[in-house]
Amino acid sequence: MKIRNKFLHINGVRPNFGNNGNISISETALLQMVNHCIAEYSNNIKLLKVSVIEKEEGFSLDLNISVEYSMNSPDTIKTIQKIVKDKIEQFTGIPIIKVNVQIVKSHYE
Repeated sequence: MKIRNKFLHINGVRPNFGNNGNISISETALLQMVNHCIAEYSNNIKLLKVSVIEKEEGFSLDLNISVEYSMNSPDTIKTIQKIVKDKIEQFTGIPIIKVNVQIVKSHYE
């Protein structure tokens, strides 16, 4: 996985953590959180790459994953999108507008 050592600066943070200063999170930390979200859901899905795209209204995440052949379904992908979006927003306050998932490999366990 390629990890850039860049910090994301968060404006208009949700939920409101108060006026105690600025909040930033490294892309490395964000990648680790996304990886943890996917691992909590299933050990049969491997995160290969995460790209973070900053938009005016929030952030978009592009995930490249490897999925066990038997799990390769639209419902699985929709669940991953929802879990990643909800948990990252909940734990960091980063507004996630989109989670794009691309299956780049299928594997057998």
